Amino acid sequence: MNTSSGREIKGLLRGPLGEKVVSCRRLSLGYNSMVFRASTERAEYFVKKYITHPADTRDRLGTEFAALAFLWENGIRNIPRPVCRDAAHNIGVYGFVPGSRLKPGAVAVRETKMAADFLRAVHSLVKTRGAGNQPIASEACLSIRAYIESIERRLMRLRDSAHGASRGGDGISQRLGRFLDEEFQPLFAEVKSRVIEDARKRGITVGKEIARGEMTLSPSDFGFHNAIRQRDGTLVFIDFEYYGWDDPAKLISDFYLQPAVPLPPALRKEFFEDVLGFFDNEDALIKRLPLAYRLSALKWCLLVLNPFLHTDSPKSYNKSMQLKKAREKLASAKEEFEAGAFPLLI
Repeated sequence: MNTSSGREIKGLLRGPLGEKVVSCRRLSLGYNSMVFRASTERAEYFVKKYITHPADTRDRLGTEFAALAFLWENGIRNIPRPVCRDAAHNIGVYGFVPGSRLKPGAVAVRETKMAADFLRAVHSLVKTRGAGNQPIASEACLSIRAYIESIERRLMRLRDSAHGASRGGDGISQRLGRFLDEEFQPLFAEVKSRVIEDARKRGITVGKEIARGEMTLSPSDFGFHNAIRQRDGTLVFIDFEYYGWDDPAKLISDFYLQPAVPLPPALRKEFFEDVLGFFDNEDALIKRLPLAYRLSALKWCLLVLNPFLHTDSPKSYNKSMQLKKAREKLASAKEEFEAGAFPLLI
C-alpha cells in the first residue's frame, strides 16, 4: 500500500468520523484511481484516492461524491453510501459493499431488469428539489452534432499522438495511424453522412440540443462492469465520476456497447422496452436512438485506444492488444450496421 495514501486515509477516518483504522488494504490501481478497503473497529469502508492528470481538470471526486449524496438523500440505496471526503488529498470515503464483480456471460434477464429499475429510480428524481443543480454529464451529447464532434475531437487527438510518435520510429503508433486513416476514417465518414441524412428524414435538426425535459440523470459509465452482486443476488451500481444530465439515447447506447461485461444482444430490445416508458417524449427518443447508437458504436472503437493518449498509462495496458480490440469493435460495428441489428431499425 502507498504509505502516504495510508496515512491520509487513517487521518481522514480518525478526524471527521473519530474511528481508528485497524487495517487498510489496496484493492486495485488504475489510471484514474487507487481503491482501498479500510476497516475500523466499527465499520468497513471503500476508499477511493482519485489520481489527477495535467490534461484532465475534471473534479471527479466532487462529481461522484455529490452525485451519490444526492441519490442517497432521495432514497436510492443500491449505490455506495457517501461518508466523507478530503478534497485536499482527493480522497472519497464510501460505505463498503461486500460482493463480487460480474463476469462476461453472467448477465441474464434478472440483471437486465435490475439495471432498468435502477435507471427508473434515478430518472424519477429529475423533477425533485436539487435536480436542477446537478451537473451536465462529462462528454454529454445533447445533439446529434455533439455526438459527431466528440468523435472528431478524440480522433484528432489519437491521430496527433500516432503521427507524432511514429516519426520517432514507434512501430505500434505507426500501426495506430494506419488503422485510423485507412480503416476507421472511411467508415466514420460514411456513417456520419448517413446519420445526417437519416436525421433530416426523421425531422431531427442535427445541431439542435434536446430540451431539459427530454434529458435524464445519467451515471455516464453505466454498465454491468460497474456493478457489484451482493450475496442475495441484488446489484449495487458504482462509479459516478462522470455523472450528470445527458441524452437517454447516449445512456442506452453506451449500456449496450460497453465491452467489459456486455449486455447480450438478445436482451437489448427487452431492456429498451423496460426503460422506454419512464423517459419523456418517447417518440423523439425512438427516432434519436438509432442515430446515437451508430455514432456511439464508433466512439467506443476509439475509447479502447485511450492508453495511446496517456504517456503515464500503467504498463499493464498493452497497446497492441488495445489496437486489436479497436479493430475488432470496428468490424463488429460494421457487421451490425449492415445487418440492421437492434436498435438500428426502430
